[in-house]
Amino acid sequence: SDTVTQPCKEMRNAMSQAEVGDDVYSEDVTVNRLEQEVAHLLDKEAALLVPSGSMGNLIAIMSHCRGRSTEAIVGDRSHINIHEQGSAAQIAGVQLVPLANQPDGTLKISDIISNIKPSDTTNHLNKTALICLENTQNYCGGVC
Repeated sequence: SDTVTQPCKEMRNAMSQAEVGDDVYSEDVTVNRLEQEVAHLLDKEAALLVPSGSMGNLIAIMSHCRGRSTEAIVGDRSHINIHEQGSAAQIAGVQLVPLANQPDGTLKISDIISNIKPSDTTNHLNKTALICLENTQNYCGGVC
């Protein structure tokens, strides 16, 4: 979803020469190769190329949280919390619990532990199903 970086001449040439096909029908050879290579690299059964980081984040949240009555802990300065328009709640039915990011982008372990909610037998509280940690923190100096 990078809209600032402009591709160089070599990248534009590579794009114009790439084999293409319909990804819905698994006909895009380039996408198929990329997904297979990433799955192999990460020792996973499969991989999925998505068009934006926001979509990837939403898919990850939906994969780990089973919808209503679940929550995900996030940093208050994280991309998921600031720039994704509440999609976790709107689309996935997952409540975000923002915790204060430290200046280096990390979250305090004590804050995480004190905010984890187990299953609630009264059905009044969401269950913490996911902790989202960003490997680069845009608003915290871009550090890892």
